[in-house]
Amino acid sequence: IENKPKGKLIIDALKNLQHIPDVVVVCDGSGKIPFNNIPNVFQELISDLSISCVMANRKGFKAVTNFRYLLERLEIFSLRKYHKHTNVIPDGQCGLWAYRYGKLNINGKEEEIKLSAEGYEIELDLINEVLFKKLSYSFVDISLPEIPLTTSYAYIDNFKKLKFLCTKCDKLKDCIHDYTKEFESTDEGKELLKKLQKE
Repeated sequence: IENKPKGKLIIDALKNLQHIPDVVVVCDGSGKIPFNNIPNVFQELISDLSISCVMANRKGFKAVTNFRYLLERLEIFSLRKYHKHTNVIPDGQCGLWAYRYGKLNINGKEEEIKLSAEGYEIELDLINEVLFKKLSYSFVDISLPEIPLTTSYAYIDNFKKLKFLCTKCDKLKDCIHDYTKEFESTDEGKELLKKLQKE
């Protein structure tokens, strides 16, 4: 278990369950996310049967480097553009999320969130599924304690995430350059780049 990448660990755990759950709740075990936020995410998901997925939204401290957060926001921006999704996605890669497991009846059509990620791209996999299948989602605001930044996440994981996105979204590789330029011109992109230049 210890040496399995994050996404593979989650997906393998789901395959080996004796009882099929209606809801899956995932929280990073790094200690950065206070566990008392888990019930809030679960409550949000079960409060409305139309919601397929709930993600935590980090308010204030992000618990990642400015560079990594910039890339996270670019990834989300690119998925939104690729799927022509106009609503704001304030986070999505916090490490705390929940979704309805198994067959879903969405407007008379049967859908299912199917995750295939092997590593840190698991949350992008979830968001891609939600946007591609036009499922409803929600966010719960959380505050993280300002603790020293320690992680097993490496620079190579950035490339793995990009490769994964381009595999899942086969035409994304043709658009990523334009999406990057467009993101750099947004207020959010400018602000995040400015933070990096100050380091």
